[in-house]
Amino acid sequence: MGSVRHDPIYIILVLFVLALFCFSQLINSLAAIGEVEGIPWFTQTTAAVSDKFYTKITPSGLTFIIWFVIYVWQLAWIVFAHVIICLKSDDGSPLYVDPPIISPLFLSVYALNLCLNITWLFLWDREELIWAMVVIVTIPLTLFFCIFHNCWMVSKYRTQLDRHARKYLIFNRLLVLNGLGVYATWTTVASHINLSIVLVYFQGMSQDTACTICLCVLAFIAICYFLLEVTTLEKHLRYLFTPWPVVMWALCGSLAENWDNGDRNGIISTVIVCLAFVFLVFKIGLTVTRARQHSRNAYLADEGVDNLAMTGKV
Repeated sequence: MGSVRHDPIYIILVLFVLALFCFSQLINSLAAIGEVEGIPWFTQTTAAVSDKFYTKITPSGLTFIIWFVIYVWQLAWIVFAHVIICLKSDDGSPLYVDPPIISPLFLSVYALNLCLNITWLFLWDREELIWAMVVIVTIPLTLFFCIFHNCWMVSKYRTQLDRHARKYLIFNRLLVLNGLGVYATWTTVASHINLSIVLVYFQGMSQDTACTICLCVLAFIAICYFLLEVTTLEKHLRYLFTPWPVVMWALCGSLAENWDNGDRNGIISTVIVCLAFVFLVFKIGLTVTRARQHSRNAYLADEGVDNLAMTGKV
């Protein structure tokens, strides 16, 4: 069987994603600076809008340095997606084609995510906060699609990856899966902050009630996700660890900014942080146990094949 040739659609898309990512970083930088003479794209900084529409779950300014981590991680996997164009599989095919873990569909949806990211910045700057909320809710949805599509492709080609592309699998987990996990989790939390702003400033709800609703919804999502990642989706999400540290970071930032003894929302935030820590510890323990079982089963399977081969020679 001949080797598979390069996929021009993948190459075009991965180059487009890199260009779009660089453009999004330019827009993010301009949004952080605010009004710039000669570049009338933004009228104020993102931080200024956040301060203007403060809620009791808005994190401290220092918390937002996580965006630096997010974007560095995104750049890392995008570079990885370029590097694998130059690498070959055992049969001489380009590694990204055989197996196609990072697919053109994956890249297309991620490109849509970057467009949504840029759109949100302009809506936020113009204080179109209801539309900004709609957009920021779709951002993590596109990322969850990318995560689950990547996990599905890994599951589909798991045997091939384990035997012939182990390093590819490891880098995919480290850079792609967990990089998207950081981004998706943070934007999920951010969407709830945006929701609290809409409830307070556009629906006339009290700060306490609006923030309680948002925190309870976030807690519900966190619990549902945990139950899925340790049961039905465990084998797919086994090596995705970043969501829980991000949840803890975000809510600790909120507590640092808004802590008030006896405050209901502070108590709920503290409970979620504690749950996230417990979930992370449980997740690590479960992953270690399942990984050992998988390695042992793979070893026994290889031993069985070797014994069968030896028997056939007799």
